Formats: sequence, structure tokens, C-alpha cells
Amino acid sequence: MEAFEIHCEITNKWGKKLPFVSRAIVAMTGWEAAELTRKFIHERIVGVESVEFDYWKVLNPFEAHFFERI
Repeated sequence: MEAFEIHCEITNKWGKKLPFVSRAIVAMTGWEAAELTRKFIHERIVGVESVEFDYWKVLNPFEAHFFERI
């Protein structure tokens, strides 16, 4: 398991594009972390039409533990 930081762009139902960063998503792969982020966005944010992923990065163990405590 790794902790990932996911960077993506959300397009709302009015066509406006908004940046979105999800931190400390714990998953086996970056693809799995991206899908967890997509699911979270569609379940929790109203009016989302699409989610486009820019990139993800693996957080080092210190950063991962820091974000878990917050």
C-alpha cells in the first residue's frame, strides 16, 4: 500500500473547470487511487459532469503519516 496525492480537474454541469487535489489516498496503485478519488467526487460533490486526471505522485512515508493525523 502507498499513499498518493491525486491532481485532477472537475468539470461542473455549467461547463466550468475547477482544479481538485486529493491527498493521502491509500491504495495499491495510482490507478486505484484515481478511481477512489473519482468515486468520492461523484458521491460527495453536487453538479459534477466529468473528472479528468492530470497526474498522481506517491507521498513519502513522512508525508503520508502527517496527512493521516490531520
